[in-house]
Amino acid sequence: MSIEGGIEGLSDFERDLDKFLDIANFAEDFIGSSQSEEIIEQVINQALHGRGPGGKRFKKYSNTYAAMKRNRGGIQHAWMEGVEEHQHMLARENFHWEFNPPDQLVLIWTPANERQAVYGPAHNEGEGKMPQREWMHLEAPVTVKTIDMVLDKLVEKRELNFNMRWR
Repeated sequence: MSIEGGIEGLSDFERDLDKFLDIANFAEDFIGSSQSEEIIEQVINQALHGRGPGGKRFKKYSNTYAAMKRNRGGIQHAWMEGVEEHQHMLARENFHWEFNPPDQLVLIWTPANERQAVYGPAHNEGEGKMPQREWMHLEAPVTVKTIDMVLDKLVEKRELNFNMRWR
């Protein structure tokens, strides 16, 4: 070992340590996990069951609007349905994960048609006479627990691999 050349293996160690700590790699592992799909299903199920962040129930529709929805086949079935394509706004195909550097992992919702593009945000944020019914969130207790569990498993797996290589 020479001082000028550095400590043998240090560059490999630094590379592996950087990889271990790189949030982009965590995001990639998370997106590729089956639990990321489970979280999307939890978001959809929370909304279908009328629950917003923290498991709180959505505000009720006005009596007139609720009657109109019941006449169209039931509130749950008609809620946020696109007219042209008849694809529900909460269809699984409308959701995907995306990593936004440097450190954000985001669940993205993409409307299937123009009507969904208008009514999705109107429901989520509350606009005009529409009460806020925040359906696009990751704050349901079951979802928070799942996210924590997935991240813990990813850290444990990385730690194990790192330690096996460098012990």
